[in-house]
Amino acid sequence: CAVLAFASPAFAAGLCPTWGPATQAGTLDTKVINEASGLEASARFPGRLYHNNDSGDGLRFYITDMAGGATRTVELKGPRPLDIEEMSLGPCGRQTCIYLGDIGDNPASRSEVVFTLVPEKETYEGEQTPLRVVRARYPDGPHNAEAFSLHPNGDLYLVTKPADAVMSKAAPALVYKL
Repeated sequence: CAVLAFASPAFAAGLCPTWGPATQAGTLDTKVINEASGLEASARFPGRLYHNNDSGDGLRFYITDMAGGATRTVELKGPRPLDIEEMSLGPCGRQTCIYLGDIGDNPASRSEVVFTLVPEKETYEGEQTPLRVVRARYPDGPHNAEAFSLHPNGDLYLVTKPADAVMSKAAPALVYKL
């Protein structure tokens, strides 16, 4: 069952009452983050951004300052992912975790998608062991996904796109709740 929720206009109005022209805020180190895909801003550690590369990268994420500088790589223990498309910050018990979503599947041939949860902490020394790895399957067979988000209550919403290796077929996006 697909579920889609919209924020109320009254709620949204208080977030950004005005917008200005876009300005460049920084630059990423393309020797390290060469196919930036996911981005999260830490509420726990102000001034910190988390990033992930798209497909072909290992089981890792990156930390930078708000201008994309001071890049640090955080390596994780576990099997090599197929296609990490997105990341999100969300609850995991009493702490906040970084969720890495190995959800990409252009030909829609994967039997499962994988979410790797890593506790958010001030420093990461050496290779990190994930807190948890969640494996999930769609109820109606494989899908390709590019994005997901976590609700503060812990519900994970996964957004699919048409399964097409060359991305030329138009089809509706679906939203799944885990």
